[in-house]
Amino acid sequence: LEWNAEDPVSDYELQRNTVLEGLQGNRNPFIDNPAFATTIWGGAQAENRFNSVSDCSELFFSEYIEGTGNNKYLEIYNPTGSSIDLSSYDIVMYQNGSSSIAYTLSLSGTIVSGGTFVIENTNEALSVSADLQDNTVMTFNGDDTIALWKSGTAIDVIGQIGTDPGS
Repeated sequence: LEWNAEDPVSDYELQRNTVLEGLQGNRNPFIDNPAFATTIWGGAQAENRFNSVSDCSELFFSEYIEGTGNNKYLEIYNPTGSSIDLSSYDIVMYQNGSSSIAYTLSLSGTIVSGGTFVIENTNEALSVSADLQDNTVMTFNGDDTIALWKSGTAIDVIGQIGTDPGS
């Protein structure tokens, strides 16, 4: 993998990655951060375009579990250096590829720096310890998109809003 370290990503490759994301709905992670190849396959250290998760300035989904029946969980991670009040955050669900919101779950409480906040389906059967239980947003399946909103703006999304992956 010497070539990966010796051939840094060009502006053209970054632009092409963005164009392809618009066409295909995904990005090449090795263009976004060549260090992924070093992490996976070893070799000479390639450019790390992500300094660290600690440079992240906003909450994000760190875990998504869609088990059988009602065994559904979401975990939100706080990578910042401060505790975050959740009162301006919501989780929204778009059902079956719709671009209209089906359900909204307003959050409350605080996530400490480096901490997580776990939401589970009210009727889950695995006895996982959660910070919040819900049976509206937490009824998602593979055709649904879940978004984390801050003050009405999506800051993290699982799936693609308005796209049914089964079609």
